[in-house]
Amino acid sequence: MKEDDITLFSRQPEQQKTEHDTNRRLRSGFYWRFYFAFTAPRDVRSPDFFSRMFILAGDPDRQRELNELLFGELEETGFSSRTWFEHVIDKLTMEMLSQATPAQCLGLLRFIFINGTKISRYYRQRDGIMGLESAGLTELADRLFQLTLNATHRGGSTVLAMPSKIGKRSTGP
Repeated sequence: MKEDDITLFSRQPEQQKTEHDTNRRLRSGFYWRFYFAFTAPRDVRSPDFFSRMFILAGDPDRQRELNELLFGELEETGFSSRTWFEHVIDKLTMEMLSQATPAQCLGLLRFIFINGTKISRYYRQRDGIMGLESAGLTELADRLFQLTLNATHRGGSTVLAMPSKIGKRSTGP
């Protein structure tokens, strides 16, 4: 390898980032820090957490429980300056979301649409200037919407033709 072939701090395509995260590679933006840790990572949610989140998101009648689960993550900071909510959003990569059903993706979109203003307000009060983009919610909504649209086109499903389900409000925390 020549010195000219080495590139530091270059942008990577989303697919390559996801592959490195999946394989828990040193190049992973998420896992690199674990290679240098002397204790078990304390800012990682278990697979059971995500399974429960997807189950709740897939059932419109359990929107309140989903709100409580995710808002609970917003208020806890774990062991870093970031909230658990931000760690959860980071883990919702295209690869992880592609394992979810269209109804689960729609449920997470519903959470963002109904609660986006409240989440944004929380971050503005906490950090002053942080908004939905900084928390990663805008990108997450894009991925969820893309997956929902793709599922609609593939299966001829009418997932997006349920406006009463999208706009259904629940009393969250």
